[in-house]
Amino acid sequence: MRLATAFLVFSTLAGGQQNPPPAFEVATVKVNASGPLTANGFSPTPGRLRVMNCTLEQLIQAAFHVKKGLLLGMSAWMKSDRYDIDAKAADKSDFDEDLVMLRALLADRFQLRFHYETRQLKTQHLVIGKGGLKIQASKDQDQKEAVTVRVTEISGTGIPLGHFITLLESQLGYPITNETGLWGKYDLILKYVRDDAPSGVDGPSVFAALDDLGLKLETRTGPAEVFVIDSAEQPREN
Repeated sequence: MRLATAFLVFSTLAGGQQNPPPAFEVATVKVNASGPLTANGFSPTPGRLRVMNCTLEQLIQAAFHVKKGLLLGMSAWMKSDRYDIDAKAADKSDFDEDLVMLRALLADRFQLRFHYETRQLKTQHLVIGKGGLKIQASKDQDQKEAVTVRVTEISGTGIPLGHFITLLESQLGYPITNETGLWGKYDLILKYVRDDAPSGVDGPSVFAALDDLGLKLETRTGPAEVFVIDSAEQPREN
């Protein structure tokens, strides 16, 4: 088992001193009571990161690149309570650097403590179906992505396959490994009904809908590294 805390790994200098992890120079954290149906997300600009209407679950997934289904140990408030964050760096950081500094913010403001461990989990693997691929690669691989995401639909043009899989993971709530051997951008329409849809809602399952695209999800059981929350606290507003 690989242990860690949200203070991350410090760099040890020749003289035995330690460098603190990178952190924002100043940051505010405020509760957002607008609810899950209101827009949410990250808005980075050089040297500044704004986060709107995100749960601690979403913040951890972004900061530590944790896929759906691999984040364990959450209390109910970590999935329901939503926050706005406005953080400024000392220098003109980029988004990747912002996410590293977000880890330190989660340790400080949310008192996040965690560890990694390996567990046996059911995992989903995306492969090409027996009938062959039925979606079309975008003719212009340099075109800007245009995508529509609804509870029962992922569709658009110029969608990078990796992003399509990420969107599918978000909709279904579990990690998916790309074993198609395919990359690049595609034009596609995937319409389906999730397993947790209300009664009376008709439509194909995600497995049947993917089959229409020449894709298939295979369920397997095997070792997977998971992110386990040991403890966290609701932050006090600034």
